[in-house]
Amino acid sequence: MKCNERMSGTPWILGLILLLGSSLTATAQTTLPSYGVQGVHVIQSDGSVKTNQTIHWADGVIRRVSTDETLPSSARVLAEGDSLLILPAFIDGLNHAGMPDAVAPSSYGNPDRPSDPTYDRAGIQPHRLAELEFDVSHSSVEAHQSAGFGAVNSSHQGRMLPGQSSMFFTQAQETFSGYESPLYESALGYVFQFDGAGGRAYPSTDMAIMARFKQLLYDAEALQQHIQYVEGSGAEQMEAPKRDAVLESLFPLLNGEKPLMASVDSPEDAERVLMLADEFDFSVIFATSADLTPIASKLTQSATPVLFQFDRPEAPDWIQKEVKETAEEESEAQDETTVENEEPSEEELSEEEKAFRTRQASAWDAKKGALRSMLDAGLMIGAYGFDGKVTDFYEALRFYHEQGGVSSTELLNILSSNTAMILGIERLGTLTEGSLANMIVMRGQDWLSEDSTLLFTMSNGHVITIDND
Repeated sequence: MKCNERMSGTPWILGLILLLGSSLTATAQTTLPSYGVQGVHVIQSDGSVKTNQTIHWADGVIRRVSTDETLPSSARVLAEGDSLLILPAFIDGLNHAGMPDAVAPSSYGNPDRPSDPTYDRAGIQPHRLAELEFDVSHSSVEAHQSAGFGAVNSSHQGRMLPGQSSMFFTQAQETFSGYESPLYESALGYVFQFDGAGGRAYPSTDMAIMARFKQLLYDAEALQQHIQYVEGSGAEQMEAPKRDAVLESLFPLLNGEKPLMASVDSPEDAERVLMLADEFDFSVIFATSADLTPIASKLTQSATPVLFQFDRPEAPDWIQKEVKETAEEESEAQDETTVENEEPSEEELSEEEKAFRTRQASAWDAKKGALRSMLDAGLMIGAYGFDGKVTDFYEALRFYHEQGGVSSTELLNILSSNTAMILGIERLGTLTEGSLANMIVMRGQDWLSEDSTLLFTMSNGHVITIDND
C-alpha cells in the first residue's frame, strides 16, 4: 500500500521538479550574460601590454585574464583577433551627466532680505543626493558611453553647493535581475563651486561665497556639538537644538568622512579653498582646467589630488596662422606671390606688438604644458568634465600627448586608475581578476591614433555597442 502511494505521488513530484526547473531557467535568462574576448591585446593602466589574451567576465565581474585560454561554453564571444585592443574603461571624476537641468535661482522666489536668502535661493543644497534624479537613459550618459567612459561621478547642477555626487555606471538601459540600478556608490563628496546666488541675493562674489561657506561650517560645527551634548549623559536639562537638515548633511565633511570636490579656475581660488580646509580640517579634491603648478607644494604637502578637464586650449590667431603656413610649406613649394591684405611679417611689427606676442607665446606654452608641469610637480592627477563631444575629447587627448609632452600611458592612467584611486573606488580602473567589468574594445594599433575605432564599452558587465557611423 505504501509503495503504491509513493508510486502514485511520483508524477506530482516530477511535475513540481519540472516546474521549479522551468522557473529557475527563466530566472537565469534574466541575469547578466557571460561574455568574453580572446586573442586580443590587453593594455593596462600602467601601460603594460600583453598579447593573445583571453578575458572572461560574468555577473559584472572579470573572472579570468589569461594567455591563450578557451572561454567557458556558457560565455558569448564578443570579439576576437589580434587587431583588437582592450583597455580599462575611462572614469569621469566629476560631471552632471544624467542629471536634470539646473533650476533657475528665480524659481525659488525673490528673498525678502537679499542679504539672508533661503538655502535654496542661495544655492546651498549639500543635502541633495544625485541618485534620486540620475537618469541612465539621458543623452549625456550615452555620450559618455560613446567616448569610452564606463563610470561617471555625477552631481546636481546648481550654484555654490549643489549637492553630493555619486558614482554611476554608464551601463545599458536594459535591465537584468540584480543589475537594475546604475548606482555604484552613493555620496562620494560635496560639490563646491564659485558660482554666486544670482540676482540681488547673497552671496554673489567669490569672497562673499567664501564668507558664506565659512559661516555655514561654523553653524554646522556648533549644531553638531549641541546635538552631541544633548545626547550625552546628564544633559536632561539642556534645551534641545533646532534641527537643520542642510547643516546636518555637512557633518561628514566636518568629521573628515567625505571630501569637498571644489571646482576652481585659478591657483588663487584653490588657495582660498585650502585655507578653509585647513581651518576646519577636511579634505579636498580639486576639479580644474587650470595649471595649479604655482601651488604644487601646498597640494603635495596636503596630499590634495586634482581632477583635470581635457579641453583643448585655443592658440592665439597669429600662432595658428604660423602653424598652418608651416604645414603648407612642408607639403608644397612656397608661393612667392604676395597675398593681398596679408598681415605684416615679424620684421614689420611694432615693438609693442612684438612684446605682446612674446607674452602671448609664453602663455600659450604654459597652457600646452600645464598637465605636464603638474605631473612633474608630483601631483596626483585624475580626469573630469567630459562635455559630450567625443571627437573634441580625443583631439584634446592627442593635443596633450603630441604638444604637451604627456605619454599615452600617463593619459590612460589619468583616465582610469588614477581617477579611481582619487575617488576611493577600488574595483575600477584595472583589468584584473576580481575587478568590475568596465573596459573598452578598440580596433587599431594605438588607442590614441586617429585611425583607431571604439567598438564596445563595457560598464558593470553590460555591453554597449558603439555606433561609429
